[in-house]
Amino acid sequence: MSHVKSTKKGSKKGKAEGSKRKLTAEQTAQIEAEAEAFKQRAHDYAQKAYMAAVDHFEKHHGDPFSLSRLAVVYGEPKPGDVHMVVTLPGIMRDRAVSDEEVRGWIRDAELLARTFEHPECSEAFRTAFCSIFDAGLRSESGLSFETPEVLRVALPLLMLDASGTNHVCESIYTLRLFKLLSSDLNSDKVDAEVRASLSML
Repeated sequence: MSHVKSTKKGSKKGKAEGSKRKLTAEQTAQIEAEAEAFKQRAHDYAQKAYMAAVDHFEKHHGDPFSLSRLAVVYGEPKPGDVHMVVTLPGIMRDRAVSDEEVRGWIRDAELLARTFEHPECSEAFRTAFCSIFDAGLRSESGLSFETPEVLRVALPLLMLDASGTNHVCESIYTLRLFKLLSSDLNSDKVDAEVRASLSML
């Protein structure tokens, strides 16, 4: 009986071994080459991030706020570009929304933005987009200019747009007024805590 069992095991083992497919030398070489190329791309990616971090630290080592805002840009920046980091808060997201979906929205936004940047972008698309965006997205959202994430992007962008124009002085005055109102219309406790949190960054 034991002999029969051992024979069966042996036959299964032989069958399994016989089903294995051996790789040719060319296939093995191709797999190794692809693995090496992957490691090289990963190294280049990490090296660029490392160098960006070092450059960022050298420029801003005395400014804790700037140190906390490291943006690693893998594309080719244009002269005069200033990079900033914006966090999309998880508290605004429904639990059913995955990271992959959010990254998809970010990519979609980039596609649309680059369409507007294209010199041959049609007026028909611009008109349609602005109309649908305002009625279909913005008006139905709970976001406004006082939403922190909107303000972080919109205010510097508006100031940049005003620079070099006839109304730049008005914009600077308006910004100073906002800061004054922030201090005067909030309690001393709020004002102190906000300024302290900024200085600790």
